[in-house]
Amino acid sequence: LQQIPGVGRSSDPLFSKYFHLFENLTVTKTFLILNDMDESFTLRLFRTFFDLHGSKLSNQVEYYMVEVMKQILEEMDDVPQSLQDVILGQLVGVVEEEDAQNYKMALSLIQKTDHVLEVPIQRYLEAVVNNADIDSKIDDRKSQLEILHHLSISHPDLLFPILTKYIGHLEAGKIEERRECVDFFGKLF
Repeated sequence: LQQIPGVGRSSDPLFSKYFHLFENLTVTKTFLILNDMDESFTLRLFRTFFDLHGSKLSNQVEYYMVEVMKQILEEMDDVPQSLQDVILGQLVGVVEEEDAQNYKMALSLIQKTDHVLEVPIQRYLEAVVNNADIDSKIDDRKSQLEILHHLSISHPDLLFPILTKYIGHLEAGKIEERRECVDFFGKLF
């Protein structure tokens, strides 16, 4: 894990060595073995990849990063909320080019693993829509609705069941809840 940042420094004299090591670890799916040993490893790995992705990376390095994360997600029985927070957190507050790169990488990962992430993301977003308590580090309402908005644009099929329930909030008794729902759908359309 400590060697991985080397693939983000293409000017480093050891870059080719780091890249070769990273490529071999990806192709042989070695990260899956490491993932089985320690769940915190997966969190650190995903965070490292998104931190690295903010720098200028070659397309090959980016491809292998997404491939490793995809392999790990496909092997999981259930995606923990902490890992969803790392992925979905990349969709919040996209302002700078660095953030936009992470945003695109997160959307690419979600698209490639939608068969794995569909149920956990829908569970999370259903709780967001219903204002239920969520065991998530993304706990402010504005960020949660921003995630809902980005996913509704990029992956509408993933969110269709959630959005149909959210429409019901247009008839909510609380004015603030109705306003929030109208604002959301106003931005969407």
